[in-house]
Formats: sequence, C-alpha cells, structure tokens
Amino acid sequence: MINQLPTHPIYQACDIKEADAVAWALTSKDSDLVMYPFKFPELQENEVRIAVLYCGLCQGDVLYGRNKWFNEGDVKYPIVLGHEYF
Repeated sequence: MINQLPTHPIYQACDIKEADAVAWALTSKDSDLVMYPFKFPELQENEVRIAVLYCGLCQGDVLYGRNKWFNEGDVKYPIVLGHEYF
C-alpha cells in the first residue's frame, strides 16, 4: 500500500507499523479517503507538536478537497481535511 501513496512535501508516508500517526487523506480530487500512515518530521527549536484526535468537517472542507472551492486548481494532494488543518 505504501507504494501507492503519493508523496507529501513535509510528511513521509510509511508502513503503518512504523508510523508516528495515521490520517485519512484524499490523494486526488476524485479519490475516496485513504489511510495515510506517516512519520513526523524533526521538530525545529521554534516548533511544537500537538496531538489532534478528532476534527470537524464542513461543506467547505469537502468542496476544497474536491477542488471545487474558490481557487480551483490550487489544491496540493495528498490532503487531510478538517478545521484544524486550515
């Protein structure tokens, strides 16, 4: 499965057994949500890491994920939606 996941500019997709976290992501505007296990990047001195266990989704999230929001064509996949993302 890992070979099928697109690369992300920050988070490194990995096998679920080695993952620091798992998110549900869209890999394209037409995809279903897929499990996206990943490794965290190294924290910098001026950064903190916060565990988000749940988030809300609204119609705007869905439209953005499907690339039908205001700036059509600007969505970079894979993307994890939710109000904590924005």
